[in-house]
Amino acid sequence: MSAGSLFAQTQIIAEPPADTLPDTADLVTWPVGRYPGFANESVINVGQWLFDAPAGKHGYVQPTADGSLQFADGTPARFWGTTLCYGATFPEKPAEIIKLADAIAAMGYNLVRLHHNDLPWNGIGYLQQKPPSNYLLEPSHMERMDKLVAELFKRGIYVYMDLIDSRNLLEEDGLDVPDFEKLKKLNGGGWKGLFPHPAIVKAWKRSATELLNHVNPYTNR
Repeated sequence: MSAGSLFAQTQIIAEPPADTLPDTADLVTWPVGRYPGFANESVINVGQWLFDAPAGKHGYVQPTADGSLQFADGTPARFWGTTLCYGATFPEKPAEIIKLADAIAAMGYNLVRLHHNDLPWNGIGYLQQKPPSNYLLEPSHMERMDKLVAELFKRGIYVYMDLIDSRNLLEEDGLDVPDFEKLKKLNGGGWKGLFPHPAIVKAWKRSATELLNHVNPYTNR
């Protein structure tokens, strides 16, 4: 057979899978917990040896002239991060906080981003719920977040916190514009949808100051 005749023919590389469900008679149930667990002696648990704990021992992170990062004492800084969103930042029980911090460390992450937590919602955000506020902090939820951050620091894991994510518009923001009630109903926009407005910039600075002036009693930072 010539090369020309070979390539002229239709070649079937693989058949499409049969549209049938697999036999479930001998399937083994494999439950997955909320926080993945790794045995201390496991070779895939890098949390036992990877990190230079506690976080912050080398000082603040700062940029260098070439655009890389280093700590205040000159130690090079490199990060491999993950994200916690909404309720994942606020485990209710101390045991859950430990499990979560251990799981993050075991997988090799040395940076955690806290995302979409600037909300006055129970179990999801750190802002005051009653009455809703874009500035005042909810003590019970700050307590949970403080404990989680402290456990991360113990393991050599740093924290990056978003300062504007999900805030909806409230009267206390001082945005005196027409159609304010319509703006309040922006789905997912909130502050970010109007951020260049001077009133929103001022409100953001106030909210950032309230949060960053908070001292974590478990880390004294």
